[in-house]
Amino acid sequence: MKRGKQTCKILKEIRRQIAEANGIELATSECRFKGECLGTCPKCEAEVRFLEQQ
Repeated sequence: MKRGKQTCKILKEIRRQIAEANGIELATSECRFKGECLGTCPKCEAEVRFLEQQ
């Protein structure tokens, strides 16, 4: 697994834990981003914004 995908997986788990700790239902799905990423993408950022708004 490339570094960006590892970062993505770690950040997704952190978001899941934050949502769980705060009683927020967060629907996540498997990352389908093709190619190498920096660890975040528009879908990941949307999950972050959703948590911030809740």
